[in-house]
Amino acid sequence: MKPNILFIVLDALPARKCYENSSLIKIPNIKKLIKDGVVFKKAISSGDETPVSFASMFTAKFPFRGAIRPSLWTYKYRRDSNNYIKILKKNGYQAYATIPMLTAWKEIFSDLEIDYYLSHSDRLYNGLGEKILKKINENKINEPWFYLVHLLDSHKPINYPDEFDTDEFGVDEYERMMSYVDTWIGKFLKKIDLENTIIIISADHGDYIRTINDNGKVISFEYKNMSNPTQKIRKIIPKKLQPILIKSLLIMRNIITKIKLQKIGRELTAFEKRSLAGARSYTNHFLFDELINVPLIISGPGFKKGLEINNIVGLVDLFPTICDILKINQINSQQDGISLVDLMEGKNVQERVIYSETSLNLKNKNEGGFGIRTSKYKYFKSASKNEKNIHLYDLEKDPFEEINLAKNNEKVVKKMENILVKLLSSVTNDNEKEFIKKQIEKKRKKLLDN
Repeated sequence: MKPNILFIVLDALPARKCYENSSLIKIPNIKKLIKDGVVFKKAISSGDETPVSFASMFTAKFPFRGAIRPSLWTYKYRRDSNNYIKILKKNGYQAYATIPMLTAWKEIFSDLEIDYYLSHSDRLYNGLGEKILKKINENKINEPWFYLVHLLDSHKPINYPDEFDTDEFGVDEYERMMSYVDTWIGKFLKKIDLENTIIIISADHGDYIRTINDNGKVISFEYKNMSNPTQKIRKIIPKKLQPILIKSLLIMRNIITKIKLQKIGRELTAFEKRSLAGARSYTNHFLFDELINVPLIISGPGFKKGLEINNIVGLVDLFPTICDILKINQINSQQDGISLVDLMEGKNVQERVIYSETSLNLKNKNEGGFGIRTSKYKYFKSASKNEKNIHLYDLEKDPFEEINLAKNNEKVVKKMENILVKLLSSVTNDNEKEFIKKQIEKKRKKLLDN
């Protein structure tokens, strides 16, 4: 019998919040899945926003090759791209999803039977959790099934039931939110046949976690007390007034943040500064690991228990891996993702480069960032100001990416740039190929001039 597949995506969740052991966070169900399955510690998303990540994940192609972006919040598959939902359906799977109502999903998830929920208000604790539980009852969906559950509870602004707002569930709002989400994951797992279900826990991208320890005192910048009233107001005010509400909230948050920063009694590290004051939508787009290193946990019948893999992998590898596990043949069309089954079986696999790109800046739709990551180096830059915003980090010596080596290590910069240029040159669409060719010629000329 073919196994069912439950794929839970926790929006905006950096990997370290699932793996660190030093905090009081209570996530026993996630920890059990890690203990009973395989965890990829260095899984890298193709982007720092949901549409970029999903468009890449479900095609097993990097974003520039798997999809096009006709507008800010819309993605469309390229004609030569695989859609892994279609592949699963062709092999007998029923495909379902519970996802937020966003325009970007129109084509990406057109092959799923979808239950939408309101992205700005529906959460596990106020009805969404019960809706999912009803869906996964054996009478609601037909086997074998693939069920995608995309949860926004971990997306900012952080919010959760008041009973979790104690030190028992974590040292700050973010940890307490994770503890609360984990209880619902436990409820879902109790409803399914664990002997015949593959469980996947991951995230579309990460985010900055606005919490630090200041001489033993935990200081949080998440502002849960501002989230609840805002969610309630958004339900009753007209849509045209909501941008004003959001702008007002951001102004208030920035003022409070500045006041809190002034009270901290020590010099902050570069990592702490960007964590407390950073945002994925800021003008200077970055691809730090807290934004693209995401959890990837796969558990189910037949998996080696407690296997920890520290090789660099990408979310583009997820569905090729699933198909390999299920013995499903795939039609490859310049696919970037590879099966991770060899890694799961302990075999040596040659490292490859993982590509990522940022969201577009909301103030300047032509702005964005892109780059590549290996186990040793991270290299990224701004799309339109690449000569001014180049970043290079030695991840072995500087895991928190605090020392930009770009100006003092031109040799490595050129090497990484050549890898990036070669990767981008593989676009198959004729019009885009011509465009990319011109960009490559410009970049190579700059490299030679230097």
